[in-house]
Amino acid sequence: MKDILFRASARLRVPLCLVTNKSLAKHAGPLVETVVVGTGFDVAGDYIADPRRTDRSGGHR
Repeated sequence: MKDILFRASARLRVPLCLVTNKSLAKHAGPLVETVVVGTGFDVAGDYIADPRRTDRSGGHR
């Protein structure tokens, strides 16, 4: 699934932000960003849904 997202991001020149609770292998591409959040139930979902985030396009503040 990540490969599809990486290719679509590059092809369409759309920023992609992956929110995860563990480190991921480094990926090529200037438009791909990874945010590592703490472990715990729904921590990544809470980060994504946080209304205090100013950039709703996928990037983080």
